[in-house]
Amino acid sequence: MSETTLAQLQRQLDSPDFIMEPNAISSLTRFLKAGGTPMQVVQLRSGGYRGTADMCNLVSSWIEIADPAGGSTTTERIVDEHLRQLALQRFDRQSADSIFGANAGATPDWLQAMVEHPAHRQLIYDLAEKHEQSLLLHFAIKVRFLI
Repeated sequence: MSETTLAQLQRQLDSPDFIMEPNAISSLTRFLKAGGTPMQVVQLRSGGYRGTADMCNLVSSWIEIADPAGGSTTTERIVDEHLRQLALQRFDRQSADSIFGANAGATPDWLQAMVEHPAHRQLIYDLAEKHEQSLLLHFAIKVRFLI
């Protein structure tokens, strides 16, 4: 691999909380094969770790301690609303439709679960209003009526 590839992988490994990314292991392997050293991996990973997921879990536990009667419900509602806003902002019809195409017309388990969950089902309806041409969203709405 070229020097450029090694530098790109190094920047990737040095990004905040990269170890949490789904492709982290394959990137680590590619970095080592491109000439990076295990010591560099350790330095990059320890320097790039921020612990964002752990901080979210900590705040969630604080909410539950502060409100024992409804803390977990409050946390769930906050997380659901944030994820909803992200989905509305970042939904990419072409990417979603390519996922649908990859499953050869079969209903993915995660889509079935979304359709069955009232809040997630509403998100599908809201996304479908914004992205009228999405095959995945139209399919999800049809699946809803088949349940």
